[in-house]
Amino acid sequence: MALAFSQVLHATHDWEWGRQRAWDVLADVATWIASRGIETERGCEIHGVNGKAERQENVDNNAFVNMAAAVALREAVALAEPLGHVADQRRERLARTMFLRIDRKLAGAAGFVVWCAYRF
Repeated sequence: MALAFSQVLHATHDWEWGRQRAWDVLADVATWIASRGIETERGCEIHGVNGKAERQENVDNNAFVNMAAAVALREAVALAEPLGHVADQRRERLARTMFLRIDRKLAGAAGFVVWCAYRF
């Protein structure tokens, strides 16, 4: 939901709507992600999640969850100022360091492209 709200704001620049309706969602989702993130030597990790495949067992560092979390954190940082708030630099750091496991043997060049798109 936070990503959808951020897309509306980027498309419309309706900052008044953003202040009234979107900011609480963006900030609360980012706060929740930050509360789940564990800062390790590898970066920010999110443990015990169930990705979009909804398997029975939880996993650590599900790629879909971690990539979506990084984007949601980045959007909360990017939209804070236009919506009248101070950007939380911890959110930016967590997004920048979000751990994404890539099996380079399986992924090959495609894995590198995904990694580049995710990081930048």
